[in-house]
Amino acid sequence: MRNSVRVFGSGRERQFQESNLPLTVGGRNSDIAIPDLHSEHPIAFIAFSEATPFIQPGQTPYPVLLNGATLAQSNWLRSGDVLDIGRTRISCDMSDNQLQLYLSEMTAEQDTIPPQEVVNESPLTLPLASDPKPENSLDRIQPVTYTPPISKSIQPRQRLKVLPIILSFTFLSLAFALWFLFAVRSVQINVEPVPDTISIEGTMFPLMLWGRYLLLSGTYTIVAEKEGYHAGIKQIEVSDAQNQEFSLRLEKLPGLLTLITHPLSEAKVFVDNEEIGTTPLAPIELASGPHNIIVKADKYLDFQTNIVIEGMGIKQELEVDLVPGWAAITFQSTPAGAQVVVDGNPVGNTP
Repeated sequence: MRNSVRVFGSGRERQFQESNLPLTVGGRNSDIAIPDLHSEHPIAFIAFSEATPFIQPGQTPYPVLLNGATLAQSNWLRSGDVLDIGRTRISCDMSDNQLQLYLSEMTAEQDTIPPQEVVNESPLTLPLASDPKPENSLDRIQPVTYTPPISKSIQPRQRLKVLPIILSFTFLSLAFALWFLFAVRSVQINVEPVPDTISIEGTMFPLMLWGRYLLLSGTYTIVAEKEGYHAGIKQIEVSDAQNQEFSLRLEKLPGLLTLITHPLSEAKVFVDNEEIGTTPLAPIELASGPHNIIVKADKYLDFQTNIVIEGMGIKQELEVDLVPGWAAITFQSTPAGAQVVVDGNPVGNTP
């Protein structure tokens, strides 16, 4: 049976097959998105080794708690395990070859106040019709003579002088428009590649005319965003020159490399001569471009290759078939029973 992961949360259910693994846990662009978590990089990865799921922390400062302890290295996941990330709790359940994850939001316990006991007061006693009139009862209401109020003369409402107000507003608007046209500078902003969104911080209403921004002299911050790229941020200084031009280049997000070794899983992995860890490994986050991969294991020949990482969060996979660096040797001697020593270590007797 193939491994799979089912995720329950926010009133919906999602299922990931083995081809979708490993799963990323983190911000809104991750496979398992954590609300209110603003991180461009995954904070954890979930995958399978054979038929057993495991989790490995990412290279971010955001803490991940497994059963109340900070996750510092790869750990196996079992039924009943609980992951806490911020205000989100992930409960784990394992059924056959399927890992089931249940997402819920943690809330603080609220103090409760028990209801107060109502004290019964003595009932109000009303006099019966047959009872004599109480001494403190009210006297009978007596009618009074109505006197109409003195009417006031109605003053005619003064009319507002609307025309002078309209003329004044029109004059001020024209004056402001003329000042703005003489004060603004034409600014060209070039972003490579073309971004999905671009914003200019430092002005409330950035105006654009024929592909150029109209900005007053001053300091502004350009923020350009595109899916698969780091957000580009650049501070510019608009001078008194009439036509100005600024450029910004976006950098690709890192890619994810999954490395699988055969016939054994415990092998050391080096990327660009830097040791990354021992397989099985969660996806390795690498910058876009060429990288050198070396895999080493005891009694196997070293494996070395170059790979180009596409970046932009794209997942790539590399399978490594390790070649044995040993062979079986048979010794015979006459007479039989001679001791065989290899590198100073006795290994047995002939034959």
